[in-house]
Amino acid sequence: MAIIFDEKSRSFAINTANTTYAMFVTEEYNLLTHLYYGERISDGATLTYLRHNSGVGRAMTYPEVTYDDYEQKGHAKFCPHATRQEYSVFGRGDFRTPCLVGRFADGSRTIDLRYHSYKILNNKPALEGLPSVYLNDGEKAETLVITLKDTVFELYVELYYSIIEGHDQIMRSTRIINKTGEDFFIESALTMNLDIHKKEFDAITFYGMQNAERSVERTPLRHGKISVDSTLGGTGHFSNNSIILCDNNADEDHGECIGATLVYSGNFTASMEKTQIGTTRFVMGINPENFTFMLKDGEVFQAPEVIHSFSNSGFGTLSRNYHNIIKKHLYSIIK
Repeated sequence: MAIIFDEKSRSFAINTANTTYAMFVTEEYNLLTHLYYGERISDGATLTYLRHNSGVGRAMTYPEVTYDDYEQKGHAKFCPHATRQEYSVFGRGDFRTPCLVGRFADGSRTIDLRYHSYKILNNKPALEGLPSVYLNDGEKAETLVITLKDTVFELYVELYYSIIEGHDQIMRSTRIINKTGEDFFIESALTMNLDIHKKEFDAITFYGMQNAERSVERTPLRHGKISVDSTLGGTGHFSNNSIILCDNNADEDHGECIGATLVYSGNFTASMEKTQIGTTRFVMGINPENFTFMLKDGEVFQAPEVIHSFSNSGFGTLSRNYHNIIKKHLYSIIK
């Protein structure tokens, strides 16, 4: 178990016993960009080869990208709609499902988050007012906290990534901090954004009804979106807030799969989107339908936790990973 920041490549690696989650900050424009989530990569390995460059149009770039940058320096790769974002926002040219949507006091809706700072904690913080994975006595954990800041306003987003020794899950949560001096109206605040450089997935979702509370539905991803959500005001067998993305041929013992579970019993949404450039966006969090939260100056909005895990040996390993952490680190809160 280790969280590593490589200053030279500006990359972060979150290593559990069997998995690696990696991201980096671009030298140009300070963009926090996803690199990799999958089988464990050895400590100290360079991750620059995982960087993916793709542009889809001059009109959809960041405002600092000049014509010369685009034409002669290859900065088309900084197209927001093609970049593998670590936390997506509305209004900056990324037309996939965003995590953060909101309105500033002057009516502006454009949010442009850039990397600001990071810290590594030797614990796993609890979430104020919300259930979350906890540590038992004597257990070790690490948490990476990455802070993003809007380029115009004093709006901050803190991304939390926690790992516990002996477990292969990553616990993710998000805090939105308003220091603009005025109210900020949140219209969507999803917790997890996962942009994967792969498009051939099946989505496994769970639905149910009376006397058939847990039915499994497996659907190949197609261009466009597949979503599961609830506006019931609570979770239940109608629509389940646990999702699996997997190889088309994955089974109990073979194939790669990524699981995500939202630790929240209210309205939720999960969306899986195959893009035209061969990537998949997977987002999860509070359902934004009919959602607005007035965040006053100086206040913090805490989004619920997502537990996600990776297995390269099928659903059996993934299921056991979840059983292990829920029974030992969550069950006593919710039973």
